[in-house]
Amino acid sequence: MAQTRTLINRTGHPLAVTLVIRKGDHPTLTSGSVAVTLAAGADPQSGQDRSRQDVAYGDAVDTHLARIETQLMRDGAVLGAWTIEVVRDSGLDRALDTLAVIEFLFDGRAVVVSCVPPERQQFAFAAANPEPT
Repeated sequence: MAQTRTLINRTGHPLAVTLVIRKGDHPTLTSGSVAVTLAAGADPQSGQDRSRQDVAYGDAVDTHLARIETQLMRDGAVLGAWTIEVVRDSGLDRALDTLAVIEFLFDGRAVVVSCVPPERQQFAFAAANPEPT
């Protein structure tokens, strides 16, 4: 049975995400991928929020991720691309296996991945250049 995870873009920019599925117990072999583009937020005209999507990946045998590839975009141009390698049996691997929500955040330098239970509150980084008070 395929895995289903909710992907949430909290970067403030459109984000292309590719989930690369690991083939069995072999950390270097893959068995396909799923690519989605997450909007920066709700569409102002329709109100539809495409920054959050439920994504199914894998099959009955191959249910683990080998890596997560991201591309942060602005005005159709790629601002940066990051690849997160998932090491078998690591803390990230276990979190991806057990937690239903994968959040993507931008800390000003890189896209950061966070795995959380669905009931957890939204996290946000402090502003890089806060307004003086």
